[in-house]
Amino acid sequence: MVVDVRKSATTKLCGNYLRVPLGGDAEIISAIMAVMDGKIPKAGDKKRMIELATFLRKAEFGIIFPGEAMISSLHDKMELLESFMARLNEVSTFKAIPMIEHFNTLGFCQLLHEETGFMNEVSFQEGQSVHGPKNCVAAAAKSCDAGLVVGSDPLSSQPLGTARSLTKIPLIAIDPHRSLTTDAARVVIPSAIYGLEAGGSAMRMDGISIEFEPVVESDLPSDQQILSRIKEEI
Repeated sequence: MVVDVRKSATTKLCGNYLRVPLGGDAEIISAIMAVMDGKIPKAGDKKRMIELATFLRKAEFGIIFPGEAMISSLHDKMELLESFMARLNEVSTFKAIPMIEHFNTLGFCQLLHEETGFMNEVSFQEGQSVHGPKNCVAAAAKSCDAGLVVGSDPLSSQPLGTARSLTKIPLIAIDPHRSLTTDAARVVIPSAIYGLEAGGSAMRMDGISIEFEPVVESDLPSDQQILSRIKEEI
């Protein structure tokens, strides 16, 4: 079953689609949990909520794939997702695998957690690891006087206000691909593509780390080599 704010290529392959209002994930989860507890749901189409709860109850083994938009929608209500998973596991076996957009994002978060104790939103100001603010990209875009973007495209992924703030400061982009961010950057450093032109390691979405060697030769340095050279110059 697919629950999304709009129809997509995935919904076309699925015969069971539920459209959720933008930012309405918490209400939908609460409604499904209410049905599972024998109560009348307060949000959404009551018949559809009952159908979805029944669909989940019948599963012998289920996997929930939360998207990035869902995580943003829940924001400070993440305990609701935890309660939902716990409730599902009372009647069957369910796991959650977050759908991550960018390559090796889970590996980055895992490494950051090992080094700092936090998975995201870490400030290294004055040599200390400090968690916060809530949206560090938005805060940095309004306060910093330069930005170094590595293998990402914040001008496409961040809210319009944050993207506009980023265009007002000098940007350096390290990326193997052209994007809105590279087009706006004052300096663009092309890098080798990991997994194709450069070797290394990465963590899959299921938490398994894999090692890989370059498949084709390239004269471009990896982003690790680029950052190391910048550090040497500093």
